[in-house]
Amino acid sequence: IEASTIGAQKLNEYLRRFFSNDKLRVEKIQNGKYKLYRNGQIAKNLSAGERNIISLVYFFTKLEESNFNFSKAVIFIDDPVSSLDANHMHAVYAFLNEKIKNANQVFITTHNFDFFNLLKDMYKYDLKKQNGNFYLIKTMVNNQNRYSTIEKLPDILLKFKSEYNYLFYTLKQFN
Repeated sequence: IEASTIGAQKLNEYLRRFFSNDKLRVEKIQNGKYKLYRNGQIAKNLSAGERNIISLVYFFTKLEESNFNFSKAVIFIDDPVSSLDANHMHAVYAFLNEKIKNANQVFITTHNFDFFNLLKDMYKYDLKKQNGNFYLIKTMVNNQNRYSTIEKLPDILLKFKSEYNYLFYTLKQFN
């Protein structure tokens, strides 16, 4: 069996995990490419959330079909839960928890504070042997020039599960 056939099987397995059915399926076509179907017809008008999930599972499937060495990998995943509801966000968390365990180094960015808390828990409880380093990208405005800085995550954001703690902390610092 060629790698792209195995890839199609893996993609469908992962899609079933996320959508709990075979509503979305891929089929291998020539040259290692795939076509996506919804209920037996070419899939059109995918939601942003569906596109995000498909991109995520495709990314990991392509790595797996090429026997990618995760133990030497540096993986960057940009906001994998954008446009997802809470159920799918937790499914992405579970999927990532399984997939990144053996990766050498992983960078995950997110704007979603609930997902961020799940990532903190992943490092605290599930990946006990690994240390997670967390950073905050801060946007600043100085004399009408906008720039960003990357800073070590403030302890208050590591310690608490509510972003309000950080907001009140910031207001207190300002005062």
